Amino acid sequence: MLYTSHMIRLLAISLFLSACGAATEEPKSPQEPVEWMAQHADSYLEDQSFRRAALEDSLWMPELPYARKRLEAYALPNMGWDFLPEMSFEVERVGENPRTISFEEAKPTTQDEWLELGERVFWDMPMRRDTYLEWLAERPETWESYGIEADAEGNMRGVVRFVDVTGNERMGITCGACHGANGTAGQANHKIDLGKARHDFGQWVGRDFSEGLGWGPGAVDVTDDFVDDPLTIPHLWGLDKQTHINKSGAIELSSPTALAIRFETQYIEGHAMMARPSRTLTWALAMYVYSLEHEPKADSEAQGKAVFMANCASCHVPDRGYSGGLIDAQGLNANPMATESGSRGTGFFKIPSLIGVSDSERLFSDGSATNLDEALLGGHPSGQVLKEREREELIKFLNTL
Repeated sequence: MLYTSHMIRLLAISLFLSACGAATEEPKSPQEPVEWMAQHADSYLEDQSFRRAALEDSLWMPELPYARKRLEAYALPNMGWDFLPEMSFEVERVGENPRTISFEEAKPTTQDEWLELGERVFWDMPMRRDTYLEWLAERPETWESYGIEADAEGNMRGVVRFVDVTGNERMGITCGACHGANGTAGQANHKIDLGKARHDFGQWVGRDFSEGLGWGPGAVDVTDDFVDDPLTIPHLWGLDKQTHINKSGAIELSSPTALAIRFETQYIEGHAMMARPSRTLTWALAMYVYSLEHEPKADSEAQGKAVFMANCASCHVPDRGYSGGLIDAQGLNANPMATESGSRGTGFFKIPSLIGVSDSERLFSDGSATNLDEALLGGHPSGQVLKEREREELIKFLNTL
């Protein structure tokens, strides 16, 4: 692997940190991303050079295939994805009580209007299309076995029907399917098993999707890089305090615009580069996701905070939403799949946020732990050195976050 100067600097810093230490540079994003985005919407919507600069700032390892693909196609003056037709559509929720949702409306003018639109986008805009979803929609008796939730109206949560730019009817999956467990925006659905659904659909149509059986509940592979590398679905709480996204930290949240561009380009890839979304919708979505918060379950001064501060806080920094920067993958006893991905492998892990960790049924990037006790005993460098009582106290504290 060729290391950039940024990587070399991070590696050097990591040599001076503890086993759980990490680079902890101050995040560049404004303190209040939602307020900032309400004030700068026009720059993203109307200024191509603004978007291009934000893209370049966020892709700190430009040699990665993931980065190159975007740098060669996004926010260019004479070619690329900006010239794709803009998807302008209605969607239909699928299930017992189909309901049409329209996104045809004027640009929001207030922060509250942006957030209201972003919430609708989160639940109803298809971020990617998949053929097997139609097969699933016709078999409601199987939804529970695949971890597909039904909403209060009996419709599939996070799955919608729409007509694409070619006039063909498609089925698509929204943010809410994977990040809206129990109808709670931001909560990872660790029961959803899309790999098994794809496999069973493949058997029905006579195709081999057997790799999906290895995904397991709560993990998906959305890289579209022809390599099977499923990763655990994360919660989306506390992004306003985090410095990077993706398990390997391939995208730096150098500004709130980086998240909107992530959603915009994710949509383009998820629709086979045939259309782009309205940027009004992706800006609203980013604002809404930045606004998501998780309510602590108990007093944050709970027993075990001292154990946390002594053993965990250098990486999972409280002021950063109990997350951190990047850590050299070689310093952890963890499955390196995410960090070695041909598309987005940086050689680093992003230190994840611990907000809502007690609501997680799969921990670590590969989902190899199903609860905090397994995580602390099964490979985490700090957890293995704790005494049993300290570990119990720490878990009590983590359960309050």
